[in-house]
Amino acid sequence: MLQKISAPGLRVYVVWLPVLGFDGKKAAAVAAGLIPDARAAHFWDQDQRLGKVYAKVLGLSPEEFAWDVYLLFPAGARWGAEAPVPSYWMHQMFHPSENYLDGGRFRVEVEKLTARQKAVSCFRPATRLAPGGSSGGEDGRLLVTL
Repeated sequence: MLQKISAPGLRVYVVWLPVLGFDGKKAAAVAAGLIPDARAAHFWDQDQRLGKVYAKVLGLSPEEFAWDVYLLFPAGARWGAEAPVPSYWMHQMFHPSENYLDGGRFRVEVEKLTARQKAVSCFRPATRLAPGGSSGGEDGRLLVTL
């Protein structure tokens, strides 16, 4: 999908979590190759901290954590005492629902956001997987996928 979005200011932060039995830092590093876009930075979250925080933000049940989610943040989104609420999100976590991932719909939302404003990074995960990109993002939008 990224190759279809020409916004040079777009910043993509991919956070990999251990969810399935074969998930691990090595598997995540290999999977990072599936998203070779220079606007993307990859991170490993061994303890699923981001997934747990966003489960609460997204209104999931207390025993769940957010994974396989796609989050968009507007300009000025900052991680303060609380995690920022995404302006738009989709998922592939469970059965289809209103916000089940539809690549075309999600791309439209990304394009609308990138056309309107600049955005900033709102978090800095603990472990970076791949070189390239930046952990900031002051000149682009922030898209997070877990």
